[in-house]
Amino acid sequence: MHPPSSVGSAPAPSFAAACRLWLTFGLLSFGGAAAQIALLHRLVVAERRWVSEERFALGLALALLLPGPEAHKLATWLGFCLHGVAGAMAAGLLFILPGAVAIVALGAIYAQHAEAPVLSALFFGLRGAVLAILTQAVLALIRRVVRGPNAWAAAALAFTAAFFFHFPAPLIMLAGACFGVVGRHLAPRGAEEAAPSPAAGVSPRRRGVIAAGLALMLLWALAVASAGAMGEVAGTIGRFFAKVSVLAFGGAYAILAWVAEEAVVRRGFVTAAELIDGLALAETTPGPTILVLPFLAVLAGAREGGLTYGTALGVIAIVLLFLPSFALLLLAVPVADRLAASRRAIAARAGITAAAVGLIASLGATFAGAVLFQGLAWTGFGPLRLPVPDAPDWEAVAVTGFAFFALFALRLGVIGTLAGCAAIGGLIRALAS
Repeated sequence: MHPPSSVGSAPAPSFAAACRLWLTFGLLSFGGAAAQIALLHRLVVAERRWVSEERFALGLALALLLPGPEAHKLATWLGFCLHGVAGAMAAGLLFILPGAVAIVALGAIYAQHAEAPVLSALFFGLRGAVLAILTQAVLALIRRVVRGPNAWAAAALAFTAAFFFHFPAPLIMLAGACFGVVGRHLAPRGAEEAAPSPAAGVSPRRRGVIAAGLALMLLWALAVASAGAMGEVAGTIGRFFAKVSVLAFGGAYAILAWVAEEAVVRRGFVTAAELIDGLALAETTPGPTILVLPFLAVLAGAREGGLTYGTALGVIAIVLLFLPSFALLLLAVPVADRLAASRRAIAARAGITAAAVGLIASLGATFAGAVLFQGLAWTGFGPLRLPVPDAPDWEAVAVTGFAFFALFALRLGVIGTLAGCAAIGGLIRALAS
């Protein structure tokens, strides 16, 4: 099913050996997309030489251009290179399985015991750490993608549109894509970034790959319909997650800005504090950060119909979020080289990424209001909306200050910072009681 040019210099592994590696990767995939992509390269290319550097680079380009979690699409591509459609499905599923099981289980525990004093104190500490993690994500994106006045303008406009006018994230992303394409045409020729040279063409059995991709999209549509049959809340969440899954550009944090506006502000399915808690848990479990969304589905479903209903909705949310990632990757395989080398697509992606910086910054500002103050209201002047915070929560300010110090000065890393903040939050609440 895979062309000879897709493999590296070492002999191709057996399907069972590859599956063992994909599961190992799923269990070790902490630290966000950048760390996961680096780990994939080390395990598959550098150490085992199962896939060539050219194939890896092409897969990474596809992962960046298509919607969905980048590391998941890259793992799916590498699985396809080794064992065709079956390999793609195995790699993608085994990558997300450990984190998916963990996050649904944690969602069920949280839904039942979030108000317990010990857990409440721990999550109080974790919320401060989330602000530091989001700040680190914004700074990393700025260093990597915000280059030149066009990118800075796109990021600033996205922040203004999201935070002060509450424009929907998909509209901001679309504007960012248009901004990137127009900016490419206006940029001096010497400043235009060169498109990557296409690698040796992929020549799969075209019909089989396309048929598999279309079958997965049909299964995704059936999952949307199944969510609708479970009741009003499940149907609303299902339709929303379906939109998220095919418009998931800009990374998990950018998508969370959309989720915060829709699920917290407009629908009231979860609170801002619960969204922050879910993000903290997603950072401590393996797999893509977007697994925070099934956590929220479990909470919303548990409130509507009990814990079993919430757990079922969390599982459906995982199907809704990841099936399009599998399907679109497979559908893109026959045109992989041309798509990865498209200057227009690259420019659109650059604009989307710059807009994502603004969206993530707006999410951080919203979270800051929810964490650092005792309350946050909004006042409107026409379409403009301005935050009106209550008095500061000095205990939360202290924990957040420690989080920034631990992450940026002590360089404890995400897991170390989360653990330290959880411990300090528990200590503060214990002394206050």
